[in-house]
Amino acid sequence: MPKINLKKELGDAQVALLITPNERYSEIIVDVAKQLASNYKHICYVSLNKLYDPLVKGLAANKVDVDKFFFIDCISRGVIKTPEKIKNCEFLSGPQALTEIHISISKNLKAKKSEALLFDSLSTLLIYERETPVTRFVHGLIGALREVGSKSFLTVLEGDTKGELVKSLGMFTDRTIHF
Repeated sequence: MPKINLKKELGDAQVALLITPNERYSEIIVDVAKQLASNYKHICYVSLNKLYDPLVKGLAANKVDVDKFFFIDCISRGVIKTPEKIKNCEFLSGPQALTEIHISISKNLKAKKSEALLFDSLSTLLIYERETPVTRFVHGLIGALREVGSKSFLTVLEGDTKGELVKSLGMFTDRTIHF
């Protein structure tokens, strides 16, 4: 199956919704991270699915330059009480902490001057919260992303495209890219 050139697909747009088939999700996330590392010097990766260690090891094993990434890990503190401090990662309390996630992303994009953001994934937020608060969160987040000028890639599983969140996101994002 041919790969999608994200830089070309995004063009001059700023915020893209990436719709991925459930069965190819992991493969696509690695490819997206690899493309972002090729095209940008500083990337913010928000992970709601994988712990920091396995995520970084998996990306590195797939030849992704992880040194270009700053990770916001929303899952490890739920599994490991006090993860050790790591220079390129901030550990948040959990995927249900929408305000904390928003503040961390905004703070890190401004401070680290990240050129791109990979949000993995909106589908995970729907496990922890109802669609209305998640839609409000994403709307506010997109406003903050536009303010700092980062290219942003928000992922969602194809199985979640029938819900109100994805329908509403069409109003907020510049492009929808289907894998």
